[in-house]
Amino acid sequence: MIEVLIAIVILSIALVTLAGLLTTTIRSSTVSRDATVATNLASQKLEDLRTTAAADFDNAVIDDTVAGSDPVTGANPDYTEDYVTFPTYPNFRRETYITDGASPVNIKDVGVRVLWRDSLGTHTSLLRTYLSR
Repeated sequence: MIEVLIAIVILSIALVTLAGLLTTTIRSSTVSRDATVATNLASQKLEDLRTTAAADFDNAVIDDTVAGSDPVTGANPDYTEDYVTFPTYPNFRRETYITDGASPVNIKDVGVRVLWRDSLGTHTSLLRTYLSR
């Protein structure tokens, strides 16, 4: 009888440990999925801007411009896209910043920041690139 009780206690401890491991795995998977979505949304915007800049570099502007500052440099960009939300991903918002580069060559510094909120807090993914003629 004692052996059965000890076996049940050992089995119970093992199951509780596995349940905790499963919870951690699911949480990590969700965070990874959200980071991938954010990176894809930022990459998508950068690709759209590359296409626009290739067609008309001087007028490579963004729709819905508003005032704001670059999240990394603090500079006031020429164009800032207001928060854009996505019906498919309601917890995600995207900001886009375009400033003239410091070089005398025709360069634009572009930054795309995607923010999202989940049960662990607010997260950010930032992609930056330079566009030139």
